Amino acid sequence: MFFSLSSPYKPTQCKCDFTSCASVLLECATFISIFGIVCNFISNDILLTMYNLLGMLLFSCFLAMVTQLFLGNMKLSLSPKEHMFGALSGYLIIIVIFFHSLHIAKSGLLF
Repeated sequence: MFFSLSSPYKPTQCKCDFTSCASVLLECATFISIFGIVCNFISNDILLTMYNLLGMLLFSCFLAMVTQLFLGNMKLSLSPKEHMFGALSGYLIIIVIFFHSLHIAKSGLLF
């Protein structure tokens, strides 16, 4: 439902520039990686659900950043030679978001 409601919104009109937040997203990815290692040793369903929710949120921000890089009208942009890399990384991020949502659905804590 979210995608159908947000489809009329043009991504070129976004006031938030995710491309300038790449270093913050990298630090968040480092934190979530360490949190994932800790969750691996402490087997708690609530911690794993929190890890997957944070992962979905982080990779959604990464997807917004890659989309803005691909469109090229923000602070940073991809050159025409790098468009294939941008498309492949976007598809990979979508797959990772899907896997995080599958783990949340499997745990059954939110549904």
